Amino acid sequence: MFEHACAYRDVYRAMLGGQGSIIAVKEIRRVLAELVKEDLSELRDDVAVPRELMLQFVVDTFLTALTWCLEKRPKLAPPEINDMFRHLVTRGIGRAIVANGR
Repeated sequence: MFEHACAYRDVYRAMLGGQGSIIAVKEIRRVLAELVKEDLSELRDDVAVPRELMLQFVVDTFLTALTWCLEKRPKLAPPEINDMFRHLVTRGIGRAIVANGR
């Protein structure tokens, strides 16, 4: 997905920059939620975190990574951005917080 977004960066930026951004983000969020929901259905239930919260977390983390990629234009290949997204979802930022003594 990041490869597609990076290939059409200008189109995505135009879509997300104007009044259509609310509609575009809502539709992207809906499609992502459907895809992620399928993947999460294969996981066992976690009593500590409701599945719906997991779903929102993954979708919002993806959208944050996508927005960061499109706005900041890092000199990273799409697979690298995907790896960072997956790292955030699977490992979070816990080690960085602990390393800073928080």
